[in-house]
Amino acid sequence: MVFGFTPAPGVAVRFGRTVEVLFPACLCDACNAQVSDVCEDLRFHVEATTTGGFREAVKWRKHEWSFESEGRIRRGKRMIQRQERKTLGGKATLKYEPWPQR
Repeated sequence: MVFGFTPAPGVAVRFGRTVEVLFPACLCDACNAQVSDVCEDLRFHVEATTTGGFREAVKWRKHEWSFESEGRIRRGKRMIQRQERKTLGGKATLKYEPWPQR
């Protein structure tokens, strides 16, 4: 995971190869995102990743991913071009292992 601050204010987190999630997801004032909800959403994504519940797949023209934790699942996908598929390492399905406990 790579964390970065956005000028909105907010946080952007990159998971896996190129999956980027914004917290809050919408940066407009009209959405009125509650801080507690944004923190819970961030916690869910981090926990799913560290416990082995994050997966991503690069298919012919799609990049798909999912986060699963505590019986909940969130999915996403986007269309990609041929050159981007090569940049992502070609066709692949990746299931990230749980992080070791210390």
